[in-house]
Amino acid sequence: MIEPRSLTILNNQGHFTFVWSDGDDSLMEKIIQSKIKQGIVFFVTEPLPYKKLVPSVNVLKEPDDIVDAELRAFVLGSYAEAVATQNINMKNVTICRDPKIISQSQSLAVKPLRKERVNVTQ
Repeated sequence: MIEPRSLTILNNQGHFTFVWSDGDDSLMEKIIQSKIKQGIVFFVTEPLPYKKLVPSVNVLKEPDDIVDAELRAFVLGSYAEAVATQNINMKNVTICRDPKIISQSQSLAVKPLRKERVNVTQ
């Protein structure tokens, strides 16, 4: 069995994991591209089985609690699930900037605390 795709987002309003099937990869790829443009950094993680990603007691019953509009719409418009996450998989983490690869993997997303410095030459 193929492990589900997932995205765990770490933020100050709590950690959430979004889980979807391969049929929703293209929708998630667009969301990930948008998040990359917003400065979110993505890491592909070692896959976990569904039961470890989605403990049934933590599934969000009210997707309206999801602050991010794109992810809330994704959950409401697909078969994706959102889970309040307490344990985070940090095994074999690799930074990734390719939305297609991220959308077909299990991943972790973090917004940096400070902006990267960019050298501008005139």
